Amino acid sequence: MNKSITQTWRNLRRYKAHWLYLLCMIGAIALAYSTAANAQDTPSPTPGFVSLGDGGRYERDALPRSPGWQGLFCDKKGCELRRARVRIALAEEENVLGELEPSEELLIDDSPLAVFNALNLATGPVTTHYQPDENHPTTQHRSLHKLGYWKLPGSDSLKLSWVKLADGSFRYHLGDGTTKQFLFRTDAEGHYGEDTTPIVHWVGDLDSDGRIDFIVSLPGSSCGYDYRLYMSSQAREGQLVGKAAHFTGSMPACGC
Repeated sequence: MNKSITQTWRNLRRYKAHWLYLLCMIGAIALAYSTAANAQDTPSPTPGFVSLGDGGRYERDALPRSPGWQGLFCDKKGCELRRARVRIALAEEENVLGELEPSEELLIDDSPLAVFNALNLATGPVTTHYQPDENHPTTQHRSLHKLGYWKLPGSDSLKLSWVKLADGSFRYHLGDGTTKQFLFRTDAEGHYGEDTTPIVHWVGDLDSDGRIDFIVSLPGSSCGYDYRLYMSSQAREGQLVGKAAHFTGSMPACGC
């Protein structure tokens, strides 16, 4: 009798774990759908790849395998674009059931501010108007969050701004006083209540056309990532910038 009760209890614990995992998966799918639905962009070709230079672990096969990696390397003197030494290592992540899920790790040498793939940009010194001060890394974020806009350094007129919609979400635009371009939409907060204010990581002239380019990330969720590179040379008619590279997804075995 005691043996039967023990076995029944073990079964219940096992089923509970599986139900928890199922709920996590449903939540992750709902989060991914919400992120895709609420981070809508003006349609734009995005052949390139961009990520921050601190590497990280991602879903298996999320990273590009093509050669031609470039890095934006910055110090107090400025920034330059040069070849980046990048490796992709296969890995595994443990989920809430203790099971291993396949992942891969982006390993980057020499700590660039950002890395790109398939953009084939001209190497050399890069005009830089803004990179986060290591002593005040959130100045831009606070300005955009509290004031509703942030004036991009290097321009007399360009501003990144938002308007709040009736459902609590935000529409972000880039404007110069004449043209107002919609960039993306975000939720009012992340899945676990996180702030969704975008973070601008760099502003300058990456394509050497004398106009502003910038790298931005959308926080949105503790499990999600969303990195974007907007470049003036990719702008279409009626636009100020075009989305030259975009890397988005959800961390493996993350959640609950």
